[in-house]
Amino acid sequence: MSYLSGGWTVGMPTKPIRIAICGAGIGGLTLAVTLGASHRIQVDLYEAGAEISTIGAGISVLARTLEVLQLLGLDERMRERGIDLAGADQQRTGPKFRRSDQPEPGYYFLTDALPKGGLSMARNDLVELLKDSLPPNCTVHLNKRMETYTSSSAVTIHFNDGTTSVTDVLIGADGVHSITRATMFRNLADQFPTGFVYDEINLSREALRKCIDPVWTGTVAYRCVFPAEKLRQVDPGNLVLDDQMITVGKGRHVAAYPIARRTLINFVGFDTIPGGEGTPFPSDKWVEDVPVEEVLKLYKGWEPAIQGLLQCIDKPSRWAIHVTPSLPFYAHGNVAVLGDAAHAMTPHFGAAAGQAIESAYILGRLLSHPTLTVASIPTALSIYSTIRQPFANHIVERSRITGLMYDLSVPGLYDGETGDEEEGLKQIGEAIKRELAWVGRHGIKDDWKRAEGMLLAGGDRV
Repeated sequence: MSYLSGGWTVGMPTKPIRIAICGAGIGGLTLAVTLGASHRIQVDLYEAGAEISTIGAGISVLARTLEVLQLLGLDERMRERGIDLAGADQQRTGPKFRRSDQPEPGYYFLTDALPKGGLSMARNDLVELLKDSLPPNCTVHLNKRMETYTSSSAVTIHFNDGTTSVTDVLIGADGVHSITRATMFRNLADQFPTGFVYDEINLSREALRKCIDPVWTGTVAYRCVFPAEKLRQVDPGNLVLDDQMITVGKGRHVAAYPIARRTLINFVGFDTIPGGEGTPFPSDKWVEDVPVEEVLKLYKGWEPAIQGLLQCIDKPSRWAIHVTPSLPFYAHGNVAVLGDAAHAMTPHFGAAAGQAIESAYILGRLLSHPTLTVASIPTALSIYSTIRQPFANHIVERSRITGLMYDLSVPGLYDGETGDEEEGLKQIGEAIKRELAWVGRHGIKDDWKRAEGMLLAGGDRV
């Protein structure tokens, strides 16, 4: 039985609690679906674009993420759409790792990286699933881009079309460029010039201001999706036709895998610029179409398996990978941030969407709890931050470290140039397995139990 199958709370209050979600990405949509458990709530979902759509191709649905989708009853709808869930929560071996930055064929140094659980699917399939699952208490507003917000007893959202909207709760699911996050931390920095105390920690004005803007990782990703049949004709034995492959090299690596029921191949090539992390990206275009030749040049001289993929590339785009600074908290007052607005991360775990889904589930359960009142909203949001911030921030940092492993750039581990290659890659493989161990673990039910206990205790940790 899903969490939502329990039905809505009986008895509509005279004045429902108003919840505004800015951003109709995966996090915002999942939050709206979770809030469908209660008709004590009025949900307004604001999307800056003319339609709800998505950028990107593949998405990893890890064991923890799948658990949330099951709790929301969405797994049955996935099956109805032809998304195969067979074995999704069982032992599996991929992705397969090999060194590939040499002209001769590489070899696998790690083939059992994942402990269990999960599947890959097209990002658009998940977005469409969530859109079709939006509850009756949710109203979608398109072409509504927030410019800022002001707050007192309620929150007033100011949109770029000159309109405003008043709400009891504002949730910023507005991405790595989040206006919600920027407004929250800029206001706190201006209001508390000598520092803001949060959970007995004094945060300086400088520390608060560092939370406003996203940070470049020093890495760019070259993305492309092409038909699997095209690769089959070029290289019929290529592993990527059936499984995920991560090929490592000095300073760059490639991740490629089938999506859309194995009809498409998702290719992502990463290039890390030495000393680039934390510096301004040297262009105002973070996403840009590039010539095929730019990608071919990066992987010139790599093994035949990569050359087969490169022959299929068409219309690639270059993405400057930015992350959210390590936020000290995700909520203040009646405002909270969610998903990439709170914990944008590098894609090396394939966990960004999954972490947004987890955050949305915990936050949605708190805000739809039958004991919630307007007066207890700040407490509920604070509990959400307490539960989710440590774990999500940890995944952000471990994803960063894992990406450095793929680039053979972690101090103390094999650097791809000195020492015994076989032994060095073995050590890197063991380190990657340790980093990926968490993806097979469940835990969202325990997180919710702890969150609910804190809510019933008036916000005290339990």
